Amino acid sequence: VTAILRTDCDYITITDANETIDRIEGGAIVNLDNAFAMDITDDVPNLMKADFDLTCTDGTDTWVSRFAIRLHAPEFAFVGTVIEDSNGDGHVDSGETAIAHVTVKNTGLATAPETHFSVFCDAPEITLVQNEFLLGTIASNSELTVDIPFTISENALLGDIYEIGFTVASGHYSTS
Repeated sequence: VTAILRTDCDYITITDANETIDRIEGGAIVNLDNAFAMDITDDVPNLMKADFDLTCTDGTDTWVSRFAIRLHAPEFAFVGTVIEDSNGDGHVDSGETAIAHVTVKNTGLATAPETHFSVFCDAPEITLVQNEFLLGTIASNSELTVDIPFTISENALLGDIYEIGFTVASGHYSTS
C-alpha cells in the first residue's frame, strides 16, 4: 500500500510525502513510526488549522482520509504598565527619574525564543536610559516584566502628557 500526504497550507512544505506499507491484514491497524516529514514556516499564525489529505492505494482501491492539525506559535500581549516615580508621590515631575514596569505575556501556545523588547519615545523631554532589552525565552502562557528607567527633562511642563511606545518580538512574531 502506498500512502501520500498532501496539504494546501501555505505555511507547510511536506518534505517526505510518500510512505510504503508492505502489508495490511484485514481489520488491522498499522502505526508508522517517523512517517512523513514537513517544514513549518517560522511565521505561522498561532492556532491556525492546517488541513491534510492522506491518500492510500493498493493499486486497485484508493482510500482518502482527511484530518487537521492546529499549529502553535508565540503571540504577545501587553498586560500592564506601572510607573514608579523616584520621590514616591505618584507623579513624575520635571527633572525626576522614574521606572516604567511593563509586563508582557506570551499568550501563544509555543515558546518564544530570543525575545527582544524595544522602547521608544519621540519627545525630547523624555530621556530613556536604555531602549533595547534581551528578554531571552518566554514560555507559553508566561509573563515577564521589563523595568525601563527614564528621566523627565527640567523643561517639561506640569500636566504635559507623553507617549512611550513598546515592541516585543521573537523572530517574525511581534506586537507594539
